[in-house]
Amino acid sequence: MLLSAAILLMSVSCEKETAGVWPDGRPSYDDGILEEVAVFLSDVVSDSEVLDEVHSAVTESYECGYDEEYLFSNVVNCPGRGTGFRSVKAEGGYGEGALFRSLVSTLDGRTGFPGVHVKSAGTGKAFLDSLASSDIQIYWPYSENWDGASLPVVTFDHGLDKDWNYGFILRKDASGEKLVSRVLVDEAYAKEHPVWVVNLNKDRSYVPLKPSRYVPKDDGGNLQTKTGETIYSLMLRSFTALKNYDCWLAGASEYFIKVGAVENFTASTEAEMELFSPTITDFYIVVRRGEVGEPKEVNTIMVSDWTLQMSSIAFMIIEDDGGKQTSWDTEIIVKVNSKSYGITMSIPLNTKDDIVWRGSLSSRYLFATDASHSKFNDVLLDIEIVETYNNSDW
Repeated sequence: MLLSAAILLMSVSCEKETAGVWPDGRPSYDDGILEEVAVFLSDVVSDSEVLDEVHSAVTESYECGYDEEYLFSNVVNCPGRGTGFRSVKAEGGYGEGALFRSLVSTLDGRTGFPGVHVKSAGTGKAFLDSLASSDIQIYWPYSENWDGASLPVVTFDHGLDKDWNYGFILRKDASGEKLVSRVLVDEAYAKEHPVWVVNLNKDRSYVPLKPSRYVPKDDGGNLQTKTGETIYSLMLRSFTALKNYDCWLAGASEYFIKVGAVENFTASTEAEMELFSPTITDFYIVVRRGEVGEPKEVNTIMVSDWTLQMSSIAFMIIEDDGGKQTSWDTEIIVKVNSKSYGITMSIPLNTKDDIVWRGSLSSRYLFATDASHSKFNDVLLDIEIVETYNNSDW
């Protein structure tokens, strides 16, 4: 469903909103908690310090390779810092940020605020502490387009198969009383206007690759060894996603690249094959909504020591969606005395993951072409075999 560029307003005063009492302890995600968090966030967006804090945090998250996100664990413990910020919490904490102070004031001071029936003073701080132990975050898509002043609409991830949702925006009536207007927003609107999405973060334990600048061959792509031998390495130079797999409310696409190989395979007999075991190289790339179709320079090693006895590798690209862990059972091929042997291996994935591409990449293919701009279903990859050679003047 496409909405017009203008948001559709359904004015609803704070008094008309209804919801249950905040649950005690850790929030539950199946009782409308994301929507309720969106409601009370909409009451604090008029504070310029809050806007600056959230924007600073989502910008730092992106610079660390993550999505444009601000975890509630950071709201409470590391105000203004993005995902990927690494620090041991100092004694006494980092102090209270603008968002934390505003939310505590809202929750403790408004007995009639939508969705919140305050039991006693201190309820706000206790509830924020419970949010800090959860996966709940603020996601700000297209945050780089913010003009530095416009107030955001606050919505939430409904988890449904539709590309729009209603959200909340703070307004005042003629008497100056605050009103929360309910609005409908879609991704087209979020590209042009600030929108905060309350959603869940399941991937913050992973460390994504940061964008890396490509180094051409004649500028150091070929390295030198001291031993006089030639070593081949398989590099992924760039990654281009051609589509988004999930609804925009869920955030960016998270791609895992998994490579199964036998590094430094030099067996000369079948018996020596027992000395070698397959290994899995995997890494994680976040592609923001606005980065679809744009190459992301990666410049990372997928196989560090590819000998000419390795005939093929297993290669898989998935877009992470969670679920129970399962595996892809596959086979890679090696040669010993001109005979080919299959080595079985299992590469883990989750049941809900979208499999973008999986299969075998042969040595013949990779050495015959540098695999530049190869299309693997919905992604384009620049793959290159890099030769590390001996320099006689070493």
